[in-house]
Amino acid sequence: ESQITSMAGTQQESGLQTLPAALLGRVWPPERTLVGMRTCKTLQADLARNADALLVQGSKNDCDCEVTAHDVSETLRVLQGRLDLLWRIRNVNALVGGIAAVLAQGIAVAMVHLNLRRLKVGTEGAAALASVLGECKALVHLDAAYTGIGAVGVTCLVRAVRSCEGLSQLNLAGNALGPEGARQLALLLRECSSLQMLDISFNSIGPEGATAVAAVLCGSSTLTHLTIHHNFIADQGTTSVAEVLGSCPRIELLDLRYNDIGPDGACAVGRTLVDSPRLTHLNLSRNSIQDAGLRGICAGLQAGKVPLTFLSVSKNGISPEGITTLSAALPSCTHLSYLDLSENDVGTEGATALSAVLARCTALKDLNLNHSRITSEGAKSVVFVLSQVLRS
Repeated sequence: ESQITSMAGTQQESGLQTLPAALLGRVWPPERTLVGMRTCKTLQADLARNADALLVQGSKNDCDCEVTAHDVSETLRVLQGRLDLLWRIRNVNALVGGIAAVLAQGIAVAMVHLNLRRLKVGTEGAAALASVLGECKALVHLDAAYTGIGAVGVTCLVRAVRSCEGLSQLNLAGNALGPEGARQLALLLRECSSLQMLDISFNSIGPEGATAVAAVLCGSSTLTHLTIHHNFIADQGTTSVAEVLGSCPRIELLDLRYNDIGPDGACAVGRTLVDSPRLTHLNLSRNSIQDAGLRGICAGLQAGKVPLTFLSVSKNGISPEGITTLSAALPSCTHLSYLDLSENDVGTEGATALSAVLARCTALKDLNLNHSRITSEGAKSVVFVLSQVLRS
């Protein structure tokens, strides 16, 4: 404790030197409270990186050191509200109570990141959070994934964080939002002019929900990452999302796995690739785009200078003919380093077509052909080319 106090004291402007040792021991993460010199060096490095940041985390097991509302409020009071990151507090009431207590004392809470991932927040917890988050105007990153807030909880949070003008990262994955929750989310997104990363995967928003969200994202000058997998958006919703891809010049990642996408949806994505100058990551795995959909994607890749580094079309009902079409487009993908064709019918014909162009795919590092019905003859042709590339 004396060593911790000594090091904390070097950060005069942070206020950490005045935190009681017992409180510091409870709110510092368990992995940062190991014993010995390693602990001191780690803690010193943490403090040196950001004197105003303190990681707050509840205990990983059921012991008596779980962070309480008093711990949160006392930490915020000592640091004059400059708590940049609250990390995995197990009890949402402790978080809400602590923030409310310091707000009542007239202390502004400069909370930048809030991670509630997998915390059992629920609808009531979301309403409680909403009562204090509206005053945390510095919030930049909110992770409420798998918190069980549902459509009603999203409505509460939407109303609360509208005042957070700098909100740039929002994760609401795994909350069973459904179409209605997606529509409520769209109301928030309309006012999020700084949003860069949005994750709404595992929410079953369907085509209607995807259309509602896409309508407000179109034309965004800040959006870079859109993760929307496991939502059953089908071709209709995918067509709407494709419009986002074509109208957001900074978008880098689009994840559309497990969405019941057919050829029409894939072709819609392909048509917008020409207008995607920064797209590096495209994941369409576990859909049903088939050969026709893949042809649409290939047409877009060949028509525009798309800097793709990651492309996955695994398990999409693609035949050797489709793989041959893709092979013709691969030389246009000069930055492609990861290609996943697994669980498709590549066959000997497809493997032979791939072999003919692999030598020109100089950036390619990972090629996944698992469970792709390649015969020994096809495998030999691929291996031969790759061995030649490795030698050169």
